Formats: sequence, structure tokens, C-alpha cells
Amino acid sequence: WDVNTGDELVQRDGPALRGVMALALSDDGERLAWAADGGRLRVWSTRDGARLADGRIDGLGFVAVVALAPDGETMAIGARDEGWLVIVDLGDDRAVRCDDLAAPPRSLAFDAAGERLACATTSGEIVVLGVRDGRRLVQLEEAADAPGDAIPVDALEGRAPRRLEFDPAGTLLFAAGPEGRLRAWHVGGVVALERGDPIAGPTPIGTLPRLEVEEGVLDLQRLAVPGYDPPELRPTPEALPRSAFPD
Repeated sequence: WDVNTGDELVQRDGPALRGVMALALSDDGERLAWAADGGRLRVWSTRDGARLADGRIDGLGFVAVVALAPDGETMAIGARDEGWLVIVDLGDDRAVRCDDLAAPPRSLAFDAAGERLACATTSGEIVVLGVRDGRRLVQLEEAADAPGDAIPVDALEGRAPRRLEFDPAGTLLFAAGPEGRLRAWHVGGVVALERGDPIAGPTPIGTLPRLEVEEGVLDLQRLAVPGYDPPELRPTPEALPRSAFPD
């Protein structure tokens, strides 16, 4: 629909036997992507309803989430009950499968350049992957408990962030949820914080870094900036002559 007028712009029927389980809109609003259970994929033009791309991912089964890169050329689809996702290049029909996730994906987000994909799973794991090869670039959150036969996927839903979003520069990644939390990380660019460190937020007791002390005195080398020489490593200065001091 046109959000200004409410007019319906395009209507397309989904697959007859498989429901459309997830949708994604490109940043410019020109393309709409969907995935159906069974691995069927479609990308439509929102202007005239033309089919721009279609395909099928074998073995996908049930679909949990879909994301579309800003340029509309790359699509990511997460499996509903298994710890893997597929990144599809719609232009050359190339697909990369990432199958080492700790749990099923629940939220996905591309950066503005379409080069990185953030993924959050039901177990609370958050990773940033390379779009071209599916390689892990940054591990932001470790998995709590990976789902198994004794832990139904639905029981882990509350641990998954419901929304991931990069800032336009691709430097920050935001995660909304779980438990009403909003977190952010530096994930790229030249920044003061280390890659993957939280920007701000409470630090649980017991995880604070500790500095060794000797007889109650801190070792200055542990606090010094790179290239700093503590006094004991500097050459002994020559004594100033009396002539150096004015009357």
C-alpha cells in the first residue's frame, strides 16, 4: 500500500500449498521479498508487481525470518527449527549456507553496503557474518543454551533479540530485546572502542577487569597508554647546575 494515501499498489498471491512466512522490504521500498515454507523465494517490484527474482532453497523446511539487502540484490533466509541460514545473491543465483549457528535464527539485518549480515538466534547468540562467504567476522553474544531434543525451540524464543539494525555508516549495530533491553556495539570503522565491545551499559559484578597490586600500589605499566615509558625505564636525568636557576 501507499502509506500516504492508503491505496493498494500491488497484490500478489502466495504459493497455493505453502504460506508466506516472512517478508522483507528493500530500503528504497522498490522491492518486496518473501520466503515460503519449503524454501520457495520470490522478489517483486512494488511499483508494478513484476517478478524480479525467484528460486528455491532445498532442505530449508520451515522459514523463520527473511532479510533483504538495501540494494535488493541479496537475500538472507533463516530456518525455523535448525541452526542455519542461507544468503542468496539474486543476480547470479549464488547461495552461501551458514550452518554453524548455535540455534535457529530469529532476526537478521544487512549493513548499508550489503557486505555484512547480523544474525541473532533463539539462544541469544549474536554474530556478524560476511555476505560473500558466510564467514564469522564478529561474535557479539555467546549462546546461552543451544536447543536440543530436551529444549524445544519455542522455550528459547525469549532469549532472541527481536530486531537488529545497523546504523547508516555500518559502524554500530543495535539489538532490541530480549527482556526490554536495547544494546549497541561498535562493529566496524575507526572507533575508540574495540570491535565488538558494548558502547555502554551496566557491567555485572564479577566481570570487571582486575589490576594486580603490590603492597597497595598499582603497576603504572598496566594503566599506561601505548608507547608510554614509566619512570623506572627512563634514563636518569642529569642534575641541573646552579646556573640554571635565576636569582
